[in-house]
Amino acid sequence: MRTAAVLTSAVCVATSAWAALFPGVAAAHTELIGSTPTDGTSVPSRPQAVELTFSDPLQTGFTTVVLNDDAGRQVPTQPPTVTGNSVSLPFPTDAPGEYAVAYRVLSQDGHSVSGAIRFTVQQSTAAQNSLPSAPGQSSPETSTPGPATPDDNASTQAAWWLGGMAVAVLLLGGAVFVALRRRPDEKSDE
Repeated sequence: MRTAAVLTSAVCVATSAWAALFPGVAAAHTELIGSTPTDGTSVPSRPQAVELTFSDPLQTGFTTVVLNDDAGRQVPTQPPTVTGNSVSLPFPTDAPGEYAVAYRVLSQDGHSVSGAIRFTVQQSTAAQNSLPSAPGQSSPETSTPGPATPDDNASTQAAWWLGGMAVAVLLLGGAVFVALRRRPDEKSDE
């Protein structure tokens, strides 16, 4: 009887600890649900700002947004503005080309979300006609836009799951060990 009580208590403690330590594991994470300009598109002229829209409200003060040009150089910008579930980054340049906007935001539930969008600002017809071209000169090679921060949420979540499972197994194993160790002592008391 006492063994069952100890095992039940151990399972309750392990379950409570799991729920307290990992409240957001089962919850859906905040994700990017839209952007202006849209990821992968070309726009005819520069946008006034890049808008990122997320599925949940964001914490202000923990948002980083970086604009990189097609050579991977960071383009200086004003700080981003966070309003609810949106982030706005003023777009400071008239230069055509491919751009990457890398972001890292912190959702209200404390999870960090990162990623990048890419878009192209096209040259206007007037700008294309006004560019001189030298004989034998080829257009410069373009590279993939700068360092976009990889989304590490999946690996972080997996590490928390594995760590939590290890703690739960150790707690349960310890409870079983204590329960089985005390069992012979209980019989000798009778």
